[in-house]
Amino acid sequence: ADEVEGLALDPEGYVIGVGMMGNPSIPWVWKIDPENGNLIWSRVYSDLGPDDAFFRGVVVDDAIFVVGERRVAGGSVGIAARLPL
Repeated sequence: ADEVEGLALDPEGYVIGVGMMGNPSIPWVWKIDPENGNLIWSRVYSDLGPDDAFFRGVVVDDAIFVVGERRVAGGSVGIAARLPL
């Protein structure tokens, strides 16, 4: 049930990943050391799920910008969020 949907590099060269984890799916963001693959930190956004929101892409600048979708009233709407590094 785990999905990696997008990857980007932060200003320090670390990998920022977004996607969903678990069953049912909950949106996650994680930071990984590219030298050894170690997890630096991860954040779960359980208030957007489960199975209710999906992070699909990421861009990193002075913050983490994610795009995705959220289920609303039998359909879905696009979402975009700015998250702290």
